[in-house]
Amino acid sequence: DGTFVGNAHVENVGYAPVSGNKGCLVLDGAPSRVNLPAPLAPIIGELKEGSIEAWGYLTSSEPEGAVIFNSGIPAEYTDINLWIDKESNQTHIGLNNTNFQFPLNNFQLGKWHHYAWSWNDSKIQFWMDNNLIGTKPNSRSVPFVGGEAEIGSDDQEWGYWNGKIDEVKIWNKFITPIPTPTPQPIEIISPKAGDVWEGDTLRPIHWGTDVNTAGTAVRFELWRKNERITDLGYSWDPYGDKLTHVLVPLSFPETDYNVRAYSLWDPSISARSDLFTIT
Repeated sequence: DGTFVGNAHVENVGYAPVSGNKGCLVLDGAPSRVNLPAPLAPIIGELKEGSIEAWGYLTSSEPEGAVIFNSGIPAEYTDINLWIDKESNQTHIGLNNTNFQFPLNNFQLGKWHHYAWSWNDSKIQFWMDNNLIGTKPNSRSVPFVGGEAEIGSDDQEWGYWNGKIDEVKIWNKFITPIPTPTPQPIEIISPKAGDVWEGDTLRPIHWGTDVNTAGTAVRFELWRKNERITDLGYSWDPYGDKLTHVLVPLSFPETDYNVRAYSLWDPSISARSDLFTIT
């Protein structure tokens, strides 16, 4: 829950390997952000230890960086924040008005990354893509002051996020991240060669991966020979074979159609079906 500012909105294109929620927050830079409910910041301010995690997909970065989460009093005090400085290849974690910096190992624009940071009264840790990036001593005692909290920008309205943010979670304990699934090759089991689809009907796409524990989200497209016809939607399932139903567009009778699937986690992972006919 929260107040959406600017063009901030939710789309059904997220990659959420833990809960399976297909929606994600889409932001396109200033002034897009989400102001979280007022009681949240004081609650965070009372945490003597805690953890915050989020998935982030950054398309581009402003010169001053891109903020995932921030809580504090505008222009006065930062309780907790995390922002990405692509230019210096650093992650900045604000804790009790102190800035901690960690390297952005293997960070890429245009790719989903999982961020997690935990703190208590003795240390702070930062994890990225389930790899421990670093641990630093923390001498800043709690409680924090509390004020306002937002996703996608700092409280002083800078560092706007341009891309997607998903699965933001706040914990009241010091945790280490849950292992993230490794993207696996996609296989389209059907439609099969020689199948016939009728236009303007719901038809099944049966798909899977070569292991049953892969958390995979995919985007489907309809192609004829080497021409892309239309999007067919998205599907997500954490385990085993997958089955989704798509609406077939009206079409003149044609052969040589195929369905193509692209991983939302890594677009280089893709697959295509056998050729079939639409009547």
